[in-house]
Amino acid sequence: MNEKKKQKEQEWREELRRDEDERLDTEVEENGDSSPAPTDHAAQCPKLLQSSDVLGAVAEMLRATGTFAGNTRIVMLLVLALYTRHLAKPVSVAVRGESSAGKSYAITRALDFASSEATYVLTSMSEKALAYSGEEFVHRMIVLYEADALANKNTAYLVRCLLSEGKIVHEYTDFDGGRRTVKLEKDGPTGLIISSAGRIDYELGTRLFSVNVDDGPAATKAILESVARAAEGKTFEPDLSEFHALDRLIGSGEHTVVVPFAGRVAAACDHSATRMRRDFQAVLGLVEAHALLHQTRRERDRDGQIVAAVDDYAAVHELVADILAYSSGQAVPAQIRETVEAVDHLQYHVGVAGEPVKLAEIAAHLGIHRTTVTRRTRGAIKLDLLQEVESQRGQPRLIKVGEPLPQDRGVLPSLDDLRLDS
Repeated sequence: MNEKKKQKEQEWREELRRDEDERLDTEVEENGDSSPAPTDHAAQCPKLLQSSDVLGAVAEMLRATGTFAGNTRIVMLLVLALYTRHLAKPVSVAVRGESSAGKSYAITRALDFASSEATYVLTSMSEKALAYSGEEFVHRMIVLYEADALANKNTAYLVRCLLSEGKIVHEYTDFDGGRRTVKLEKDGPTGLIISSAGRIDYELGTRLFSVNVDDGPAATKAILESVARAAEGKTFEPDLSEFHALDRLIGSGEHTVVVPFAGRVAAACDHSATRMRRDFQAVLGLVEAHALLHQTRRERDRDGQIVAAVDDYAAVHELVADILAYSSGQAVPAQIRETVEAVDHLQYHVGVAGEPVKLAEIAAHLGIHRTTVTRRTRGAIKLDLLQEVESQRGQPRLIKVGEPLPQDRGVLPSLDDLRLDS
């Protein structure tokens, strides 16, 4: 029995090696050389190297091809996060929203802009797969299309270790090998991109930027129009080889970035937001990644390190300022605010004043599906902005207004707050 187990394990390892060899062979066929010299990479992306807005080029490409509908911010943030893989501490992102909202599609579109070696994509994995995997995770992003893949606590723990400590150290006893102790180590740094329609492991969630897919009717209309364009043959797959070359160029060259104004940003942040203890490092990571994307337009210090500019902070602020305010509890997400205002209007200005309202009434007022309203009201109830009124069994849920809507407040300083150019 032990011999069969050893043979099976050997066959598994050989299969992993064959898969990796096939991946490398395919890349050589597609690119000619899997590891071209840095100068070759630069020759393959001249326009991007001179661009003052690489993320803008991402958005322009998405719009031009007709392959993406609605606000391109999610894809831009994901692309920037993908490029943080080159740093000592990659930035991880969770894309959240209800089923069929377009979470996976947004991730897929973002992955198109990264080189093939940048990511390790999975739909599921076993409890200790990361520890036993034949893959290397150094400067890579693990991509999981469903958070359910991390439902197992041990799996979530290994992922957290890889993100926070930058490595996995797993030890086990090999009873077939004479009861010897075997230590498996997998090194990072590694980042994570994940999508979820429900809950994410709490401790893991504190290590992620969470961005919500727009669930409004305008976004749905834009998606349907995009699908229609594809059916009519009016879309095309873009040539993103320049982005892949830029990714490889960054990986093959200097990718240490200094942020000379980091102290001023730290001093001007909202210090009452506890989450900023962890999120601040992620903000700086995104700033550094933006500087990497524009490195030919950035200064270098005496050690040859890239010096981030004010423009890098401005771009990151535009992408994540409101996300950080929401996660820190200093602002109410626009979708939640819209729902609370709708309940207030229905409760006090329609029908019998002060009477709680039904989910169906809220859905009709906002022009969205009832399941969307259910998800939004649950979020508002957690924030005490709405309350559920106890109803008789079998009767529709009733909702009423809770605490007053607070004034939104940011946690990241604006450029005016910093006076960075003074």
